[in-house]
Amino acid sequence: MTAWPRNLALFACAATLGATSFAGTMRGQDPNDIEDLPAEEIALKAHDATEVVDLRAKGKMTFWSEQMRIDVALNPQGDCAGTIGQGGNTAELIRADDASYLKGDADFWKAADVDSDMVNQFADQWVKISDQLEGAEDLAELCALDSLLEPVVLSDLTRGGPGVTKGEVHKIDGKLAIPVTAKDGDVAVRIEVATEGYILKLTENGSDEPRDVAFSEFNKPVKVKAPDAEDVIDLVGLR
Repeated sequence: MTAWPRNLALFACAATLGATSFAGTMRGQDPNDIEDLPAEEIALKAHDATEVVDLRAKGKMTFWSEQMRIDVALNPQGDCAGTIGQGGNTAELIRADDASYLKGDADFWKAADVDSDMVNQFADQWVKISDQLEGAEDLAELCALDSLLEPVVLSDLTRGGPGVTKGEVHKIDGKLAIPVTAKDGDVAVRIEVATEGYILKLTENGSDEPRDVAFSEFNKPVKVKAPDAEDVIDLVGLR
């Protein structure tokens, strides 16, 4: 049984048992000249610009010690909507009003190792995981831009270490981009920075939490609404 479904099972068991725009960031910087900046300055400006806009994140990342697929639209406030998946199982995810909501089929909940009666109860229903439940903050991180972009600021990308380099302008997904990389021992971090300043792609290898995530749809408003209460199974309410 994988680690991340076990955490979902813990949520259920605990409940049952009583448990700025880019212009503001880069004002005055000619986008066509960004490639002339030092590598670490490109990385820092790109991180700061990307962290404050609505966007879509799609790719793979390690979560609860397992590789997961994510495809979510999210905003700087931590709201999001999309899907998460691991192995052959996928669930819809909504994050709004300080709670996460998951909707998966019976196979998803079986993989989560919940009791058989819960599988039947949860299948194809929205399940609310409030932040007050133990471990819920981990699920919330999937919708947090600062968490998704964490390798950029934790690596030497923004500190100008000796392993930081920038490459030549090239195209990625049809957009002009500058690659900036950092290497520290076995850990390698690479970002692809659009000439407009946003991070188009973030890759981290060799660490405990490798990831390969692409970002798009910058500044496309993400407005998320929690499912209607009558359509939700609240784990807190199962106490």
